[in-house]
Amino acid sequence: MRFVLRLAMFVSAVTLVVSMVGAQVVPDPNKVDENKIRLNMLTKFAKDGKFTAKVVGDVEEEGCIAQVDYEYQKFSAGYQDALAKYNEARAKKDFNTAKALYGQMVEMGKKNQIYELEKIPLQFKITFKTAAKADDKKTPDKKDKKDAKEDKTDKKEADKKEADKDDAPKSMVIFRRMQLPPKDPENPKATYTLAEQKELKGDPKLVGWKAESKDIDEAKEMPLIFYIAKTFKAPVIKAPVKGKEKKDDEEMLDLESIELPVIMIVIPPPPKEGVGNPLIPGAK
Repeated sequence: MRFVLRLAMFVSAVTLVVSMVGAQVVPDPNKVDENKIRLNMLTKFAKDGKFTAKVVGDVEEEGCIAQVDYEYQKFSAGYQDALAKYNEARAKKDFNTAKALYGQMVEMGKKNQIYELEKIPLQFKITFKTAAKADDKKTPDKKDKKDAKEDKTDKKEADKKEADKDDAPKSMVIFRRMQLPPKDPENPKATYTLAEQKELKGDPKLVGWKAESKDIDEAKEMPLIFYIAKTFKAPVIKAPVKGKEKKDDEEMLDLESIELPVIMIVIPPPPKEGVGNPLIPGAK
């Protein structure tokens, strides 16, 4: 009995330690719900207003594809095999074999062989396009009903002409970089003048320095920081009502089709050798 309690305490302790590391513990990978993970990510993106991801493919004028690797830990194949044999030995009351298997699992714990890391690549559609902003609605001055009606008609005609003039959505994305490239790659001592720095800075209210879409393409191998428009709201899936049957025409929300309106992409500075990037959450 004391032996069984020791095993139970050992497994619980290992689970606690792994959960403190940061990655979610998922003993059975077949039970991973990618749709739920995606929903949780979208909710976090909306709350934080930004997220870190890698660009997949080319950066187009309309947008791009961003990939986030969701990491979780599951029991290793070796541990699952030892645990299954242990349970079988216990069922047969073969306590000598069970004790030996227990020792194997203890050693696996000491060598960090109980869990193994798994990754699920989740891709999100990024859009740089937003509809042309309509004129802000203002409270009209006090007029009689006839004048108000005429103003309304004139406004409709003006809006229609404006839409015909430029009915294509406008690109609102801003590209920035946290570190300037070398002024002269062949001369490490070359520095930018104050005038050059001011020009490269651009809007002083924005982080970092000006960048272009080609710079994003060149930095695709490293995680970038995506800033989302405040208008984005995470989807909400209502919990099913107990006792109420689901309608036949009621479909599951397609989370993969959701487009994230990104207003700015920032290239973080390249990490120093052997040191994680402080701008990338979880970097080691």
